Amino acid sequence: MLSSIMAFNKIVGVNLQKQPRDEDPCPWESGAQNSSAAPISNKQRLVTIRSTHDTANPLAGPNYAQDQDTYSSEEEDQAEQESASPFKNMLWDIISNYPIQIMNKAPNRSQARESWCRLGNDELAGVTHDFFTSMENLTRAFESYYLFPADLSKWDATVAHLFPLIQGSTGNLERQQGVSNLGVVVEFCTMQLALPESSRAQMVQDARQYVSAHWAWLPIGTGKNHLWSTGVSNVPKSAQQVGPLKGGPWMIATLG
Repeated sequence: MLSSIMAFNKIVGVNLQKQPRDEDPCPWESGAQNSSAAPISNKQRLVTIRSTHDTANPLAGPNYAQDQDTYSSEEEDQAEQESASPFKNMLWDIISNYPIQIMNKAPNRSQARESWCRLGNDELAGVTHDFFTSMENLTRAFESYYLFPADLSKWDATVAHLFPLIQGSTGNLERQQGVSNLGVVVEFCTMQLALPESSRAQMVQDARQYVSAHWAWLPIGTGKNHLWSTGVSNVPKSAQQVGPLKGGPWMIATLG
């Protein structure tokens, strides 16, 4: 099987070497520091934090067929192959760690007229797999934000942005700012490289369907090709300003 290092380099190795662009500054690098959040920019940082809360795998159905060509040779250690975790368990482990990594990439500074994440370090470290299932967690994490109306096409695009389908032998994450710096996205893409393309499509579909069936909200960054879109510029008229402060991150809710 492709090593995780080789797969990592093939998918996002180049992207992680990039420096922040002068014309695209981090919005959380200026303004007053939020006393309850970590005082560091996290735009280029690869997030690998994992939840300490274990939960049973809810993904049903048979395991995914593995492409035997991904093994180095016929002499590959059979015991090592058989000891590998079933792909559905691996997939659930990845999905369940998306919330904690997404929230640990949230803008963590506060400006006079804008609201960023107000969860403290301990709260961010305690984010569980079901964080996005409750709208109460949205208001707990952000005092003010823009809420986009429920829109199936926008929701599907947001989920697809987080769970990309890899075609061929490499991914195209370099242009997806923020998303490629989530360790779970790297893992999600690496998993696909060990599967035939037909199984990849099924795995990606399973992940997206689970998220759409269970999660109530997500940051919407597809319009700016980011993980987190923020600010007051170019906000669609359909988006509702929620909270006492002007601005904040952009969110989208499911159709419910």
